[in-house]
Amino acid sequence: MSAFNWDVGVTFMVNTREIVTPDIVVTRLQAALNGLGGPNCTTATPGANGCLWLNPFSSAVQSNVVTGQMNNVTFDPNAVNSRELAAWLYQDNTIEDETSSFVVDAVLNGQMPIGFQAGDISWAAGVQYREETLERDPNDLADITKNPCVNSLSGNMNCATQSGIFTFLGPTTPADLSRDVKAVFGESNVPLLESLSAQVAVRYEDYGGSVGSTTNPKLSLRWQALDWLTFRGSVGTTFRGPQQTQLANQTATVLSFI
Repeated sequence: MSAFNWDVGVTFMVNTREIVTPDIVVTRLQAALNGLGGPNCTTATPGANGCLWLNPFSSAVQSNVVTGQMNNVTFDPNAVNSRELAAWLYQDNTIEDETSSFVVDAVLNGQMPIGFQAGDISWAAGVQYREETLERDPNDLADITKNPCVNSLSGNMNCATQSGIFTFLGPTTPADLSRDVKAVFGESNVPLLESLSAQVAVRYEDYGGSVGSTTNPKLSLRWQALDWLTFRGSVGTTFRGPQQTQLANQTATVLSFI
């Protein structure tokens, strides 16, 4: 076998993100509809001693914020909801994610001392190791382990449906996930004729755990029919490993418009 070349590469990447989405707290919405809203409410009497009413009707809206059209029919300036009440109703649903990827590749390549009249067969083979991690940290209000139920802020931690405390967004499960993926691969380029060449490749990957391993071959042909006309074709299989969050026991909110 003729001399070969080698190449080793190491890659490390870290990505962080923070998602902050204001949402209305269910129990605070109900309290405000009952006249017991606001941060300074200190009594059980609706609308008294700092307790505020939430007016959900059009009488609280002076104009359309998009078109600017005035509400001259039902608007009542005495029924407008205060900014203080809105700030109390809305709380931040916050999720912080940090993902990392550590990849090591080692590749050998060269040419075989055998071939066809069009040239020698070239080849490459290598191994790859990947370590992938994910850390997900929601704030206490969005954390399903701390606030799983609608009224968890009042101390209730037991509910049949763990939908969280918000009206729209579901709770998030904290995560600290990692996995190792190992791969072996090889390919060769075979010049059959001056105008026709073939490439043969195969890749084996092992994800471990519940995913397992996969082997995927590929065959491709290239035919230079004319100086200005080339035909290419290939057949093979592929496999995309699932994300770690797809394998974990996570809670998500899915909206479907029908």
